[in-house]
Amino acid sequence: IFLKSLLNILETYMVFKPDTGYIQGMSYIGAMLLLHLDEFRSFVCLVSLFHYHSFGPFLRTFQMQWHFSFFEDLLRTQLPDIHSHLKQLNISPDVYLTDWFLSLFSKYLTLNLARRVWDGFLFQGEIFLHLTALGILNLLSKKLKAEEVDGCYYLLSHIFLDIDEILLFDSIASVTIPNEKIYELQLFCEQQMESEKNEKNNIEKITSLDSDCEEFGSALE
Repeated sequence: IFLKSLLNILETYMVFKPDTGYIQGMSYIGAMLLLHLDEFRSFVCLVSLFHYHSFGPFLRTFQMQWHFSFFEDLLRTQLPDIHSHLKQLNISPDVYLTDWFLSLFSKYLTLNLARRVWDGFLFQGEIFLHLTALGILNLLSKKLKAEEVDGCYYLLSHIFLDIDEILLFDSIASVTIPNEKIYELQLFCEQQMESEKNEKNNIEKITSLDSDCEEFGSALE
């Protein structure tokens, strides 16, 4: 029944937004919503998250690249040893952040941990995703520094095997992001939301103009 409901949500979304279609990580987000809401409310929340929340623009390539660069700056200042080690191995943030962020960590954390991350994300916004990623890397730092490329890839894609709930949130709490960086992220997200809003308004105007032209053409005939 659960899988059927999840399939219904995803298929309905693809019909509702054929221009967007299925988005990587969407099934994990839909599943998390279904664990707490009925099918209809889960679908409404999914649409709201992707189209009326700053997480929506976050899914576009340019925005994702901006977040990767932003995170790398944080990693360089907050965890310089890990940043240096991963850079030496040519493991850039996009390698692990893409799946972490697009699934809101639901793909890689236990259910209880993912719930708590979602709480932080919905309360604090995108900054909490960056905090969580830094907290995970901080918690895994000793193991990561002892590994070469393959070992690091494995650790970063199997983090649920090594993450304790209390230790993770203690690690997140130990990370201090400067206020100017928080403001930089907030400003970027607000600008992207405004850009999305303007784009939607322009599309609606064009659609309305096309409709008016068709009516005018029909009248001439």
